Amino acid sequence: MPGFTFEFDPIYYLKIRKSFQVLRTKLTMGADFNTQLNIWQLRTIWEDQIIGGRLTVKGRELQLTKAWNVPLGDRPELGARLKFKLGVDLYSGRTYCRFGFRTEEAAPGINLTDGVPLHPKFPLDSQKHVNVETKLRVAVPTPNLEFKSELAPGKKLDLAMGDVYLGIEEVALCLEY
Repeated sequence: MPGFTFEFDPIYYLKIRKSFQVLRTKLTMGADFNTQLNIWQLRTIWEDQIIGGRLTVKGRELQLTKAWNVPLGDRPELGARLKFKLGVDLYSGRTYCRFGFRTEEAAPGINLTDGVPLHPKFPLDSQKHVNVETKLRVAVPTPNLEFKSELAPGKKLDLAMGDVYLGIEEVALCLEY
């Protein structure tokens, strides 16, 4: 019978978010406060609802990025990723456009022994403005089946397993309006 290992050493955050609908886009602005390091980190996500791209401000540059996955041939695990990026320097007005193409294999299946990351979100009010978000990992050991026929009379079949692991890596109180 497998045992159970529980690890609880999370990083605690306070996350504050405000969303606006602007010209068929969704602008989310906010800040994350890491309670262990006493550091605030500003966050912005600007999503275009027409082509599904993402608008970001990096340094002094406004960028629009979009990626598409395109299957190639009869093999469903082989495909291509098309990446588009349009940038505008907000100070000089210089613009650029990049388009990239890369073949890649689909993501491998879930590896239960390394752990599966989970990100559950628990609402604390009926309007879902106050939530608790967690980042955790669950790992399931592989069974070890062993057949023994040593000096003792009779044969023995052993089934051994390691421990099931549950680790909580992050806990965040989120205020979203």
